[in-house]
Amino acid sequence: MKLEYTFFNSAVSNKETVIKEIKLTHHEYFESKLAAIAIDNPQLFTSVRKMSNAILGLIHQNYDSVFRLIESDKRITEELLNEKYFGRLDLSTCNNQPQAKEQSVGVLLEKIISTLENQQVDLTQVLQIHAAFCYRIYLNLPNKILPNSKLDSLACYNAARHTFPNDLFNPEKRGRFSKAINEPVLSTARGIVRNKARSKMLGEGTFHQRALDIFELDKSSLFYHLAIKENMPCIAGLSSHTKTFIHGALSYGEFSQEELLEYVFCCASFLITGGNHSFHEVMSVASFAGIPYIQGSYIECLPQVVLDYCNENLVLRDEFPEMFERRGSVAVFS
Repeated sequence: MKLEYTFFNSAVSNKETVIKEIKLTHHEYFESKLAAIAIDNPQLFTSVRKMSNAILGLIHQNYDSVFRLIESDKRITEELLNEKYFGRLDLSTCNNQPQAKEQSVGVLLEKIISTLENQQVDLTQVLQIHAAFCYRIYLNLPNKILPNSKLDSLACYNAARHTFPNDLFNPEKRGRFSKAINEPVLSTARGIVRNKARSKMLGEGTFHQRALDIFELDKSSLFYHLAIKENMPCIAGLSSHTKTFIHGALSYGEFSQEELLEYVFCCASFLITGGNHSFHEVMSVASFAGIPYIQGSYIECLPQVVLDYCNENLVLRDEFPEMFERRGSVAVFS
């Protein structure tokens, strides 16, 4: 079998290396199936709806400004419509006639609003909007505080900026390298399973580009080796997307700690299903915001709604009983 992971200790036998590889593949499969709970059952997660409502409020009270931002910043349209992005919006149901730029911006903005309002939510599209809004739009709005808000959103955003160390995504620490790719590779695979046979068992989604295909792991990094020591998969290093999601959540989400845990789980599910990050890469970042991540353990980061779903539907617990045990002992980045 092709080995995707390598290990510090050169004295480790080939047999032990293969066993370790199998365990890591098992975790990749578990994380991918766990993430599917959120992607396939978005109605379970009220935190996402709450965040969408906050963003809708900010859009409506800054409509003209949001319109101009989309019109002037091509990256927003790129990240919401380009085929390489997981969760891109589909404008095929909108007016397909040739349009002036101003009209096309209006169509996209109305699509953003209707997607956030939709009760039959497509979680991947909603979270892609959440990320683009926080990263590209929010700080440029003239009115950053929602009516009846208990919080000063801008003050919360500035405070959230200090939640994470400045060097967290330093290339030397992040745990990844970019691959040399001439043309973008698009995939319909769901999840982070490298093994093709197991990957097929997870079904298919829309074509998109995966970090799994465009980054190589920095197998000399401390982050990488601490992760695989606990059999925690790595895909593309520490997740800066997670930082963006949490910035938004802390700024205008007005979440309780349980709601934040649920929202972070949904964001992790989005990133895992898209083949962009592993559970460990997301929760290692989220731990700075108070998410109780113990390296090598999943259970602390599973919101109650997920535990209830697994119990009621007899999914995952029977197939992966060991994953629902507290297995780690060291808080990440402690």
